[in-house]
Amino acid sequence: MTISLIAASGVGISLAVFLFIREQIGGSVIRRKLCCNETFSKRLRTHDEIEILAVHGGRGMVVELQGQSVFWYN
Repeated sequence: MTISLIAASGVGISLAVFLFIREQIGGSVIRRKLCCNETFSKRLRTHDEIEILAVHGGRGMVVELQGQSVFWYN
């Protein structure tokens, strides 16, 4: 019984390592890219801010990354 439990644990860990490596190698980190004038946040903005985004929104880009989320706030 203990040998089968140890074997099952080894198979599970090996599978987890394999899937992690496949995810890291297989695809791009970038999920999607959008210009700032193509997407809108849930934040309420003033009329002046909305006009600035409409005019200059094409200069900025929102990049959605794949993987674990890390947030930095200034």
